[in-house]
Amino acid sequence: MIINMWLGITEDYRNEILEYLAWDENTQGPYPGPLVAVDEAIFDTVADVVTVQALYRVDKFQGKDWYVFSIYIPEPGVDDVVDWLADNKGSKTKILGAWEYDSGLQYGTELDEGVIIGTPTYPLNSRLLEFMPTIKVYDHTGNLDNQAGGLISEDDPTVNTDVNILQGQAARSFT
Repeated sequence: MIINMWLGITEDYRNEILEYLAWDENTQGPYPGPLVAVDEAIFDTVADVVTVQALYRVDKFQGKDWYVFSIYIPEPGVDDVVDWLADNKGSKTKILGAWEYDSGLQYGTELDEGVIIGTPTYPLNSRLLEFMPTIKVYDHTGNLDNQAGGLISEDDPTVNTDVNILQGQAARSFT
């Protein structure tokens, strides 16, 4: 099973990750750091960074800019990744949520006769709404009627989402 985890990443850590992802060993030689092999293994799973990050807002919290990174982790390794990030990047990362790739259910929950049961292993972060895109609502004449931040809604196809349906990823559950 694959787990899709959203991480909030500080701007300085984000810049290190982006530098690593853009590094071309064929033309630039071996990657010199500052990321280490574990960082590299985690962030090699990041979906199209430019496209995905454009779907979210930057959260300003505790004097820092935070960005969303969507990573994919094989289920047996999730706790190892979380432990490593907490021990090594605790002040630069926060878990925003984690979902099973195939079902879209929060990691740690399951569906029992149409009812979601269990407790999410990594509950939705209290600041998750701060990252969500502005939802724009237009009236029948095409004029902007209202806008507000909000969670991605399965009922509102106008809200951006980074779910890859073509690859078999299910929509995320926020309940």
